[in-house]
This record gives sequence, C-alpha cells and structure tokens, in this order.
Amino acid sequence: MSTDPASRPVDVPLNRTRPNLEIAMANKPQRKEEEKFVVRLPAGMRDRIAIKARVNSRSMNAEIVHRLERATELEVELERAHQVIDRLLSGSKATTAEALESRT
Repeated sequence: MSTDPASRPVDVPLNRTRPNLEIAMANKPQRKEEEKFVVRLPAGMRDRIAIKARVNSRSMNAEIVHRLERATELEVELERAHQVIDRLLSGSKATTAEALESRT
C-alpha cells in the first residue's frame, strides 16, 4: 500500500439517514457560480413549463432561468416606458396650462 497522502481515501462524514446521498455529494464537483433553490409550483405550472421548455428546446431549468431573466429585463423596460410617459404627460400639462394662461 502506498504511503503517499494523496493516494489515501478521503474521510467523508456520513449522515446516517442518507449515506449514499452524502457520498454522492462529496464526490460531485461543486459549481461555484450556481446556487440551488427549491421552489413549490402551483398545480399545473410544472406541466406548462415542461411544454414551453420542449417547444423552446430547453431543459426545464434553462426555461425557468430564461423566463426569470426576461422578466427582470422587462421590468427595467417598463420602468423606462413609465418615465417617458410621465415626462410626456408633464410636458403636455405644462403646454395646456400655458395655452390657458395666454387666453386670459
């Protein structure tokens, strides 16, 4: 048997209730740029997401991530549109007020 420390097996503490999962997780490389998050979906939503994912040639995970990213982008675009509308309406009100003042 080799005395090289790198060749010795790594001691992994095991959870007594789920040892196979613990071993699998210990051997699985971790993705540092990704986070795992469990979500409860309303009845029927999983099937709708699965259908859209299939239509768009994506995994369900990729479809959900795409939709979350797109929703965030749309929120920014909507806020910009509201700002433009507010500016147009405030300019319109000022123009209307000036017109009314010039009549008197």
